[in-house]
Amino acid sequence: MSTFLKNLKKPKFALLTAGLLAVAPMAAQAQSMEEAFAAADANGDGMLDVAEYQAYIDALASAGDEKAAAVKDAGSYSDTFTGLDSATNGGVPPAELGLS
Repeated sequence: MSTFLKNLKKPKFALLTAGLLAVAPMAAQAQSMEEAFAAADANGDGMLDVAEYQAYIDALASAGDEKAAAVKDAGSYSDTFTGLDSATNGGVPPAELGLS
């Protein structure tokens, strides 16, 4: 039996492995959210205006994001955009979407 398989049976190693497996999809989702932001930022100013925000939400919804799908299905782009635009400057930067 390989060392990996022997270690897999140890509780600490099994928990570590399970934790890493759980983090991998979250990391992939975060990457796809950042990619969707970059693609939606048509004018390249580092912020999304309401039209770009709609494109961002549509891309996430198409990728299976349930929250984005709910916004899209309700057609509440403007309402959610206004809620995110805390500076009320007509733009939403990545940080206001929880992106780095």
